Amino acid sequence: DYNIPGRVKIAAAPSNPDKIYAVFAAKSLNQTIEGFPQTIGKYIVSSNDAGLNWNMNTIPDGGNKNWAYLAWHALSITVDPNDENTVYAGGLDLYKTTDGGAIWQKLSDWTGMYFGGSDEYVHADIHHLEFINQYSSDLLISTDGGVFYSQNIDQNIPVFEKRNHHLSTLQFYSCAIKQLGNEEILGGLQDNGSLLYTGSDLTENDMVMGGDGAFCAFDTNEDGLLITTTYDNSFLVWNTNSGDYDYISDYPSGLFTSTFDYDSVNNTIWAIASDLHGNRNNELLRLDNLLQNNNYTGSFINIGSNANSFFSAIRLIDENTLLVGTADGKLYRSTNIRNTITTTEIDGNNFPAGFISCIQTTQNGQKILVIISNYGVQSVWLSNDGGQTWQNKEGNLPDMPIRWGIFHPQNDNQVMLATETGVWTTDDISSTNVNWLPESGFPNVRVDMLDIRTDNNKVVAATHGRGLFTATWNVQTNNLDHFVQTNHMKIYPNPATDYFKIDTKNIKYGETILLYDTKGRPVRKYFYEKNKEYNLKGIKKGVYLIKTKNTSQKLIIR
Repeated sequence: DYNIPGRVKIAAAPSNPDKIYAVFAAKSLNQTIEGFPQTIGKYIVSSNDAGLNWNMNTIPDGGNKNWAYLAWHALSITVDPNDENTVYAGGLDLYKTTDGGAIWQKLSDWTGMYFGGSDEYVHADIHHLEFINQYSSDLLISTDGGVFYSQNIDQNIPVFEKRNHHLSTLQFYSCAIKQLGNEEILGGLQDNGSLLYTGSDLTENDMVMGGDGAFCAFDTNEDGLLITTTYDNSFLVWNTNSGDYDYISDYPSGLFTSTFDYDSVNNTIWAIASDLHGNRNNELLRLDNLLQNNNYTGSFINIGSNANSFFSAIRLIDENTLLVGTADGKLYRSTNIRNTITTTEIDGNNFPAGFISCIQTTQNGQKILVIISNYGVQSVWLSNDGGQTWQNKEGNLPDMPIRWGIFHPQNDNQVMLATETGVWTTDDISSTNVNWLPESGFPNVRVDMLDIRTDNNKVVAATHGRGLFTATWNVQTNNLDHFVQTNHMKIYPNPATDYFKIDTKNIKYGETILLYDTKGRPVRKYFYEKNKEYNLKGIKKGVYLIKTKNTSQKLIIR
């Protein structure tokens, strides 16, 4: 099965240069992981004559392929600086032989990350092994979880320690900042799970979900409710206040790190279900009845887009409308999504055939920002009329991948971008020739996602290699576009504190009234009654949009 050559790692014995070891990776087209050919550490060989002749050795873990089952990614070998027969090999864990490769001993255990660490804990996926100053006892190990160290690796039961204090190497795929209550940040990381930051230095104990952390979100009207994912659309929905949670893994689908959006009004998840291999094309995964004693329900829904490529981005405008982008630059609007869905392509054939990585909206979906994350394409597109017409807003940006964008909550002419070279902003995306500026003080590092807390304009940036950054994004008032308002409805008091009332002749008794934040996300649902006081308890200060069936109005909460 494993007959396709892979990478080769070589190590010579410092005490005898004629003694050489090599570990070979091999790939199979029949055995797959996530639909891709599996690559394992298949062979370990040695030479006593500087490579003229070679001997076959055993491989660790009794020949089990799982010792290095991601050998395209994690594979390493080194020789004791003072003993040519003592060899260390790393894949998933670290192994040792003292007889030149006949018998191997397992030294480390990556699962210790789920128990706060242990003497045997070394993070999974080992990439490099390095002895210090030719001491047989002192070994440094680089992994997906940073650097580990043992000062007694020559003993039968060595002890490992983390060496990651202030070493910022975490690779975040995503981030979300909590809108209600205490300021908290949730982030999904490459091979380090999803971590919840509450103000103290992050440790393994802050992990809310293991594996490769993917996209995540906070509920915008229930304090303490968070959602995070790992690969294949596995979800954790957790109310940190009550302790209730759903772990949902029985709807495998989507991309390795699939995107989703969350309807806070109905507690519904809408996730991308199509994948790289042509499975579930044009389908979304919908999850309902969350946190109902594990009685959640899931369904795959074909939205009828007739897309030629897999979905790559999703955005809810409201509980009945969403936007979906594809990997070949197509954008679709789906309406009536809780009943009989109608889907229309709205890109107008304007976009290049690139990977749509982000969709953002304001003004109840009338203003749409689309980000395409490829080299050699126009990456930033804006519509001010719900997708009827589009403008290229690339401006003076260098040719680089742009992966995410956000509007400022108080001024949707201000836009911030997550790029291959840090964070860039403009104060006026409405201008004909947009002037983008890199944020000073931000490192020149790939940024995958941005999120903002609307009551204090705190931005969080998820970088792929330098951890998380936060900053306050000040509003510019000289080019402020006001939200859509009409004269058919009066909201008072406005600004409001504890409640608001509606004066109108155009709303029927019992008609739905929705409150949205400035990112277009539903915050609370009401039903119209004349002279009723609509409660604002638990909603943070900021600018909101009140929308009924036929009208909308801005509300400021102080």
